[in-house]
Amino acid sequence: MSSVGERFERSAVGRWFHGRDRNEQWIIATVALLTAVSMLWLLAWKPVADWHADSVGRLDNAQKTLDFVKINQGAAQQARASGGSSGSLIQVLSRAATANGLKLNRVQPEDSGLLNVVLQEQPFDQVFSWMAQLERSNGVSVVQASFKAQERSGYVNAQIRFQ
Repeated sequence: MSSVGERFERSAVGRWFHGRDRNEQWIIATVALLTAVSMLWLLAWKPVADWHADSVGRLDNAQKTLDFVKINQGAAQQARASGGSSGSLIQVLSRAATANGLKLNRVQPEDSGLLNVVLQEQPFDQVFSWMAQLERSNGVSVVQASFKAQERSGYVNAQIRFQ
C-alpha cells in the first residue's frame, strides 16, 4: 500500500506541483490552505455559529415570556378570584382598543411585568378615552405615555406602558 503522499506525487496534480520552483510551491500551498480553511468556515463553522445565535435568541425570548407569566400569575389569579375582568392584560387591552375603534400596532411584554403598546396614526381623542376606560373599568394603570402629533390633524402616534 502506498501512502497518500506517494499517491499525490504520482498523480498529474502532484507532478505539476513538484514541477514548480520552491517559491511557487509555497504560494500554491498557502493558497490551498487558505481555501481549505475558508471552506471549513463557510460550510461548517458559520452555519453552526448562526444556529447557536438563533437558539440563544429564541431561548432569551422564551425566558422573557416565562418571566412575564410568572410575574403576572399572581395578579391574574387575584383578578379572577375577585371577579375582576376576565382574560390577560393583553386581551383586556385588545378588547378595549377594538371597542374604541383603535388598532394596536405592537404589544410587547417587558421583563418588569409592564406591557408596552404602540399605536400609529390613531385619533388622539379615542386613544385618550381608551386609556381612561382601561383605568376606570379594568384597573389598568398607565405608567408612561408619549405622543407624537401627525400631519393629519388630531391624529397621533403613541407609545404607552401599562401595568
